[in-house]
Amino acid sequence: MTDAYPIEVLQDARISTRNGAYSEALDKYRWFYENALVYERGLSGVRNSYVLNEWAQLGEVYPPARRELESVRDEKTTLLREGSPEVGLFFDLSSINFALGQVELTSALFAEIAERGREFAQKCFRAALPALVETLDFSLARRFVKPPQDSLGFLARILNIGIESCLSDASDYSIMYPKSLISVYMKNVHLFLDVLVGVGEAEEAGRFAAAAVELVSHPVCRQEIRYRLRSYLAEDSNRGNSE
Repeated sequence: MTDAYPIEVLQDARISTRNGAYSEALDKYRWFYENALVYERGLSGVRNSYVLNEWAQLGEVYPPARRELESVRDEKTTLLREGSPEVGLFFDLSSINFALGQVELTSALFAEIAERGREFAQKCFRAALPALVETLDFSLARRFVKPPQDSLGFLARILNIGIESCLSDASDYSIMYPKSLISVYMKNVHLFLDVLVGVGEAEEAGRFAAAAVELVSHPVCRQEIRYRLRSYLAEDSNRGNSE
């Protein structure tokens, strides 16, 4: 597979899986996971989502595939526990745990890292946040939630750039694409809101919701996000009126 382009290897892995050639499929998924980014850094999303999910699904019918994926995760976990400063290791293992349905392991490891030191834990927080919300570890997550502009600014910049790119494209696909971008943005915004509500900070959740709206540059998309966050914004407005 040394001369193959990663996407070709991924296609072959899928074909092998459909044909019941599970050992071959495992070899190809492993190769993609280990080598794809050497060819193209832009494949990181595919590597940590589709490939891991398909690898985990392969493990449901071919147990050696699951054991190997768990082994990859365990190696990364060991390196982090031994003090590795590579944030990418945490992002990788959190993605693997999500694919395996073991997000509680991500939360537990993040708690260990947070106990050792805040600086590195803060760098890992974005990858840990979905797991912390799912496992209801709101108090731990709250320790690493920064003010609205800092927490949401990066997410809003990605959304704004994506929307601007879509609006410059007249294809039918571009009409639907902003909606998917907004959905991703909203999913991330809700993680922060879940943490704040989970620790009883409804007023701060209202401020986060207001910032999530104002950080979006396109007026139509901003209105869509305002509508989706209306319950948080209404609560914040009601508190202001009562005061």
